[in-house]
Amino acid sequence: MDSYKHTELDVRNACNEYLEFGNMRAAARHHCVPYSTLRGRLLGRLPTSISQYNRQRLSRVQEEHLAQWILLQAALGVAPTHRQIRQIAQGICEANSDDEKVGKRWCKRFFRRHPVLKTIKDKGVDSIRISNATEAVIRPWFDHLRIPAITRIPPYNR
Repeated sequence: MDSYKHTELDVRNACNEYLEFGNMRAAARHHCVPYSTLRGRLLGRLPTSISQYNRQRLSRVQEEHLAQWILLQAALGVAPTHRQIRQIAQGICEANSDDEKVGKRWCKRFFRRHPVLKTIKDKGVDSIRISNATEAVIRPWFDHLRIPAITRIPPYNR
């Protein structure tokens, strides 16, 4: 095994195989999990994602709300940039009385924790699309804005 690319499911399967057959090294090898990781897990160590939770800048609830907001913005066609996401995260941290800057790799780790989110390359608007913008073409866009997240917003706040 040159590099270990394993998931939490691989570790659980390796644990189950060890408990069933009793050979820890074979279970680790079969599921491509480092022996030390399997051994530690069987001794009661937590996964890194859980054990390092208290070191995260945002709580799970705050991250989940941020992820939902990003998905909503993407559904509206105005997905935020990494910089904007980092600025919003910084604002949340400051509201939590945490004035330390959000790191430049925070977004990468945030996206790893929320695989439903993915980076989308921005597409430039060409002149043909602009010149062909008629009411018949634009009307379906407004129908698209009738998604539940938007319709719950009172009209005076839209």
